[in-house]
Amino acid sequence: MVSQQIIDYIQKMESQGYKPKQIRDALVNQGYAAPIVDEAIKEANQNGSAAELSDKPIDAKQVQGIKKRNPLLVLLFTLITFGIYAVFWMIFTTIELRQNTKSAPNPLLLLLIFIPIINIVVGLYYYYKYSKALNELTGAPVFGVCLLMILFLPIGMILAQIELNKKAA
Repeated sequence: MVSQQIIDYIQKMESQGYKPKQIRDALVNQGYAAPIVDEAIKEANQNGSAAELSDKPIDAKQVQGIKKRNPLLVLLFTLITFGIYAVFWMIFTTIELRQNTKSAPNPLLLLLIFIPIINIVVGLYYYYKYSKALNELTGAPVFGVCLLMILFLPIGMILAQIELNKKAA
């Protein structure tokens, strides 16, 4: 028997636009057992057709606003401008991700990268959220992309752009 409190929470989150997979991950991360959460999601969807819980990326037909860019030019422009292009690229691709996912970070957070010490924390948070949104859209590995963004930003950008190009119109 599943707690009514969990079912109510799931229904509330679904009404706010969260996907069952996102709700499931959040509840499991809070310490709830996965089978109990799965059962609660099924009970929350009263018509018996529980929404899909898989890690499948968003269908290409549902994606909109993703611009196709040459990954090598992204790297070249980043090197030529000493990283300034990387900031613009990050802003524009984040806006594209925000049009297609709910987990993309706010691009205004990038303004904080110019403040010493705060930029480290904001950068880590931003790269994680960006990677999570990219995963939601394309299926790219969250921690792999995040780690590349943190340690080798140009390589992370190339990987992210290749994944985004797969979903570009």
